[in-house]
Amino acid sequence: MSELQRIPVTEALKANYTLLRGLVGAAGLDWIVVRTNPNCEQRALESLTAAGLLAWLPMVPMVRKNSRTKNEFDRSRPMCTRYLFVGLDRSARQSTGDVVVCDGVEAVLSFDPERRPHIVPARQMQILVEECWQALTRRKYVQVQSFDIGMTFRLLADEFKGCPGEVTGYDKARGIIEGKVQMFGREHAVRVAVDKVAISG
Repeated sequence: MSELQRIPVTEALKANYTLLRGLVGAAGLDWIVVRTNPNCEQRALESLTAAGLLAWLPMVPMVRKNSRTKNEFDRSRPMCTRYLFVGLDRSARQSTGDVVVCDGVEAVLSFDPERRPHIVPARQMQILVEECWQALTRRKYVQVQSFDIGMTFRLLADEFKGCPGEVTGYDKARGIIEGKVQMFGREHAVRVAVDKVAISG
């Protein structure tokens, strides 16, 4: 038997997040979204970093603890499966060309017909950093049985697990909520089962 626990917050982790908070709002950095090959988030992160790029893989930190031996195993997982973020330094003339050649990288996210990279607003990056910090410091989501218009929630499944949203409609009979979800600086309409979301607490 084993149980999942949050990883204790260390001074080193606090320092890392303090640095990251400063970097997401730094002038001269364009934050883009990188889609990795399946199960290659860590490989892509290491390859991007080795290439001199500023890369960040948001993680939900967890350890698995064996109840008999008390041994702990790192079971941290990406907050958004197959996605990570790269801060391109314009002063160093970094570009998406430097990104796509890295091992483990599949593509750079774009919503533009001309395939120009989507730039994530600094405010959205700050929210993502805070979400990861809250996960690190044991903040828990509170599940409820009813959903009111305007409530905020987090997705619990699929690639965008952990992404924040707002309830716009609730079909109690079918157990479906409608909402607006913020993903990579853009708003998307979703319809999901109530057991696939958690109200933020």
